[in-house]
Amino acid sequence: MFSKCEMCIVQHMSTKVASVPLLTGLTTGAETPPAVEFSGNPACGLRLPSRVLTDGEPRPRCWFLGVHGGAGETSLAQLFAGVAAAGHHWPIDPQARSRVVLVARTNFAGMTATQAAMRDWSVNHRQHAAVLGLVLIADRPGGLPRQLLDLQHDLEGATPHLWRLPWVERWTLGEIPSPENTPRKEVEVLRLGVTAALKAARKEGQDG
Repeated sequence: MFSKCEMCIVQHMSTKVASVPLLTGLTTGAETPPAVEFSGNPACGLRLPSRVLTDGEPRPRCWFLGVHGGAGETSLAQLFAGVAAAGHHWPIDPQARSRVVLVARTNFAGMTATQAAMRDWSVNHRQHAAVLGLVLIADRPGGLPRQLLDLQHDLEGATPHLWRLPWVERWTLGEIPSPENTPRKEVEVLRLGVTAALKAARKEGQDG
């Protein structure tokens, strides 16, 4: 069963993302880059591949799923216990619905990739993945231009929760995320938000 929130998201996506621009050059940060699959509907552009979890594979509490190369899924996964980077794949658990938090950068490519991922989820992945929310990581210092603010506003209505992280220059220089180089306030808001979303998802699963 799907929650009322998920049904609202699907309805929102049908109006706000009626046509997603064709994305080119979609890459992955996985050690072995997977082939990027074309969706059945060319209007949807490229979509992220999926991966079935093996029997002995650990099941994290949730997955950070970067919807494009360089989104920051690995950096975020290094900050929290009990979570994992999805390697730019939709994780398919044959035993239970996976909990997923999407991750993207705040540039045009990142936010339109998020639109495409949400459309793909609503059509192909709702049965085996619950999207808890979206983390937008600043692509540059400073604010966003009006066009990108409009895109961000659309994404706020298309995902259950939206969390923002600022530009972290030390991450871009190759430093491993740690308490010393992490925006503590924003990361704590993210931690509390994801924890609450996980509790709500478990409760909905029990009630359903």
